[in-house]
Amino acid sequence: MKKKQFDNRPKFDRLTDKEWQETTNSVKQLVKWRLGGSKTCRS
Repeated sequence: MKKKQFDNRPKFDRLTDKEWQETTNSVKQLVKWRLGGSKTCRS
């Protein structure tokens, strides 16, 4: 029996310009927080 495969990837081509802008802003904030907010690795 063949396994059924699902395409669970987001449909990036369906995003509007506003949604792209919101997404990139969220990613930028996450990267800044991860790079500057972690005090456990600092001496």
